[in-house]
Amino acid sequence: MRTHSAHFRPGTMRSGVMGVALGLLLGLSGTALAQDLDGDGWSVADGDLCDVPSGPCTSPELVNPGAYDIPGNGIDDDCDGTIDNPAPLTCSTTAQFSGVGGLELAKALDICQLTPASPPLPQRTWGLISAQLLRGDGSGNPPNPLQVAVVTGFGNTLVPEANATMAVLSSGTARDAGDSGYVAPAPGFSDPTNTPLPPADFTAYHGGYLVSAPFCPVVSGSQVVYDMALLRLNIRVPTNADGLYLDLMFLTSQYPDVCTEWNDHVLALLYTGASIPADHNIAFDANGAPPTTQTAFFPICNAATDPNCYLGYGALVGTGFDPLDDAATGWLHNAAPVIPGEEITLDLYIFDVSDAYYDSTVLFDNLHWHFIPQADLSAAGETAPATGLRLLGPVPNPFNPQTTLRFVLPVAGQVRLSIFDVAGHRVATLVDNYLEGGEHQVVWRATDDSGRRVASGVYVARLAAGERVESVRMVVLE
Repeated sequence: MRTHSAHFRPGTMRSGVMGVALGLLLGLSGTALAQDLDGDGWSVADGDLCDVPSGPCTSPELVNPGAYDIPGNGIDDDCDGTIDNPAPLTCSTTAQFSGVGGLELAKALDICQLTPASPPLPQRTWGLISAQLLRGDGSGNPPNPLQVAVVTGFGNTLVPEANATMAVLSSGTARDAGDSGYVAPAPGFSDPTNTPLPPADFTAYHGGYLVSAPFCPVVSGSQVVYDMALLRLNIRVPTNADGLYLDLMFLTSQYPDVCTEWNDHVLALLYTGASIPADHNIAFDANGAPPTTQTAFFPICNAATDPNCYLGYGALVGTGFDPLDDAATGWLHNAAPVIPGEEITLDLYIFDVSDAYYDSTVLFDNLHWHFIPQADLSAAGETAPATGLRLLGPVPNPFNPQTTLRFVLPVAGQVRLSIFDVAGHRVATLVDNYLEGGEHQVVWRATDDSGRRVASGVYVARLAAGERVESVRMVVLE
């Protein structure tokens, strides 16, 4: 999460919002100071420095102690006394293979700001409330220490998507071939004491089963799974954010085994008051399917054996996975809506099904927010890095009858923007041509390629340009 630690520094108040807020403080009675004029839950007496529109603060409900201080917007969003806090701090800088707990993994995901569970209103900031590393059965026991790690790189070429480190969970050992404790994923590592059941909330939505490819026999959700690692994050959402982003990469030694009962799973189950899929999963591959051995699209593999391996196998070199026989998804950029200021739970899983062998590993990184603009749709969302592809929006979300998707291309090139349903079927293609570099926006009116209105529900927008793929989820209302 691109975060910063908030520091109140007396004497640093500057013009703009701070000056207006100070005037408001001096000019209001005690009763008025206690009134929440913008309806965001904070009054001036609670530390809200912009309770009415003023200067660049055109949406005062987005400015309060619970907000994220967005760099460069000229507003003291979080009311800590500093307009535009310094650049986000990196809170995880070195690899760690022992003593790794939930907090260390959360920091590797770039969640740097901590916040108490039940603070008084003036101290009700956004941030990490708790981070637990669990075996998956809810017992509170962590997985085998070899199944988790914080790394600065994985193999010869894979590096974090943001900042210095990334979190690693594995159904085998969260180590590459050069790390101490590494066990080759085939035949693999096994912890015979770690045999929980699959996540009940996920399987209940799928008729009691885990997800398989549509043409494969289903695998029972009641079947025992093996070597489960679960990172459970409880987070308070910034009051000026309405979406969450998460990057992941899935590497597996089970490829290309399809339609077997041995099926490693990666899940990211989000519990939020926003409209999200009933199975809670927000992890999807480049084709809009959950990243499991039987459903995921693997562009990183040996092109000599699979024509779909358009990224080749170079990224597997040094990871401990066999470059000629194993595969990876590449970085997947997923998103989901959240409610500003709410407390969410995010469960990040990896586990084996049917036996404990032929392992898989998942890299998680760059958990960050989609920000609500200050009354200006053209400025919606985060600022995309100039050097990378980024799909922003949709705005609004959920929506009816239409929404706007914005994306940024670092360079000119062929671009394809498509809409998929949650089963992975392509519904519509919005863009499929050559575009110049820069920012673009497209309106989707919730229709398929034939112009028919799609059913209400969850859909995935997928943007592909060169070797990069971005995806974001959205909800069509009735």
